[in-house]
Amino acid sequence: MRTCRHCQVQYEARDWEKSRGDYLCRSCRSEYNKAYRKRRKTRFNYPSDTPSTPYLQPHSKRGKPRSEESKKKYNAYRRQRYAREGGGKSKVRQVVKDRLRAGRLTKGPCAICGEDHTIAHHRDYSKPLWITWLCIRCHIRVHRNRRARGLD
Repeated sequence: MRTCRHCQVQYEARDWEKSRGDYLCRSCRSEYNKAYRKRRKTRFNYPSDTPSTPYLQPHSKRGKPRSEESKKKYNAYRRQRYAREGGGKSKVRQVVKDRLRAGRLTKGPCAICGEDHTIAHHRDYSKPLWITWLCIRCHIRVHRNRRARGLD
């Protein structure tokens, strides 16, 4: 049982709520979400007939409607720019993905904690098959440590 931080009512938390730390009952959560959406809508001054999230806006930065053709061109440009500026990361990821699919490479357990669900960690992208298999938690921890030391 939890106590709502707003109305102080005891309520039974659902499974997905147990990891959340906000402690709001259903009715208070609903009211909070309504107020949040209202604040957000007035903050960004969206017209009432358009979606309230900026990434769903049908307009470009200049306020003109974006055509389907220009959307496709822009997405193609972004893919090309990532492939060009990504430091070869996309090619290395594709090599690993292809080898896994073909069965020439197999995933191993996390090198730190031993968990079975792992992802590939590349220390050096010039060596695409020099991989350390890490779970998501350990992968994030490794990158935080590398950033703290100034290596990333």
